[in-house]
Amino acid sequence: METVEDDRWKERYDKFEFLLKALEKLVNSLAAEQNAPQRNPNVTCWKCFKKDHIQRACQVNDVYSGKLTCGRLAE
Repeated sequence: METVEDDRWKERYDKFEFLLKALEKLVNSLAAEQNAPQRNPNVTCWKCFKKDHIQRACQVNDVYSGKLTCGRLAE
């Protein structure tokens, strides 16, 4: 036989679980939003001069690109 006090604890526990799951869902969605790359097809990389990415995300190796890097020709 459950008492009124047991019912209150169960109700509180259920509310806590609901809020915890909602918070976890919010944190996961924010983390996913921050990790998702924001693509702008109009940007041009200053390292390889190609479109669709920026210099810090460039996959071109400085040594072999023969392009200007920070105002100097890559060696």
